[in-house]
Amino acid sequence: MNSEKKIMCVVTGGTLIGSLIGYFLALPYVIVCGLVCFAISGVGMMVSERD
Repeated sequence: MNSEKKIMCVVTGGTLIGSLIGYFLALPYVIVCGLVCFAISGVGMMVSERD
């Protein structure tokens, strides 16, 4: 019973740590994607205004 509890604790902790690492790894990609989309829309607006 005690070993089962320990395994559950390790699995839960590992899942939490893994999701945190995944979140911090994905965050820069989300920011970069947002900046790229913002830049593309800004350039598109400038091009359409120039015409």
